[in-house]
Amino acid sequence: MLAISSLSVAELRFGAARSAKPEENDARIDRFVAELKTIPFDDSCARHFARLKAGQAAAGKPIPDFDAAIASTALARDLVVVSADRHMAETLGLEVEDWTAADSRS
Repeated sequence: MLAISSLSVAELRFGAARSAKPEENDARIDRFVAELKTIPFDDSCARHFARLKAGQAAAGKPIPDFDAAIASTALARDLVVVSADRHMAETLGLEVEDWTAADSRS
């Protein structure tokens, strides 16, 4: 099953709102998200968020809030994150797949 964090949807919609064609891009997001399960950020995610932000800071690998919230959503539900974002790749305890990497295209 493929799913998307409600926070990732928010990031996509922000990008659409700032684009040259916001309505067209928002409609594209509607079509994309319709094919996926949307996972909300809840209290369990919030608990993981606090631990993750503190752990990353202590390890000298701070992570932006939205990236930490998305990672926390995956950690709370024991999910794999698909991302090419370096912050995700450096997140302690998070399983990440980069589908843009050369070795993932074989």
